[in-house]
Amino acid sequence: MFAQVSSVNGSVGPRLLTALEWWAEILQHDITECKAWVEPNKKSCHLFVDAASTPPRCAAVLIIDGGAWYTDVEPSEAVMKSFMKRRDKQIMTLEILAIMLSISTFAEKIQDRKVILYSDNTGATSLVLCSCMHTKFAASVPGAEHSTTRGSAKAFDQNQIVHEIWTLAFKLGLQLWIERVPSDDNISDCPSRQDYRLLQ
Repeated sequence: MFAQVSSVNGSVGPRLLTALEWWAEILQHDITECKAWVEPNKKSCHLFVDAASTPPRCAAVLIIDGGAWYTDVEPSEAVMKSFMKRRDKQIMTLEILAIMLSISTFAEKIQDRKVILYSDNTGATSLVLCSCMHTKFAASVPGAEHSTTRGSAKAFDQNQIVHEIWTLAFKLGLQLWIERVPSDDNISDCPSRQDYRLLQ
């Protein structure tokens, strides 16, 4: 939206249109909340999320009221093509998408709950080549956990998914808390690789 300040023709491009559509949806909801000093003790549940890049797959495992449910899906080709081009095989984007998948799939079960969501994608340090200075340096790239906790991502497509996660969390009345889980302890790692033995 700020880019329009320096726009000569004032045209509304696809990014601005998407941002305006998101605000139009948000403003239709009464998003002001009255919070008590002491929050009601909502029942808690645990959501584990994971994604695989080759082949692309998102998965989630919900543990709630003594039971466990899981979901996994291969994103469609249209969804994959809608992402910006990246060298990381879209793993961070898929990890953010897995968070959205988990909340939307289990929406009825987790509504008005305290949801502790576990992700193993915290980010990575990558080697970046700076062509102007002919040098390499390490750059830290925020992961799915960090971007979702912060409520925004640097990349436009990832930012859209993060915004939808928090919009849905608000609509469902969730108290959403995001935690890091080591990959070896992440039960959703199994369905993201189409391994269902442990879940059975």
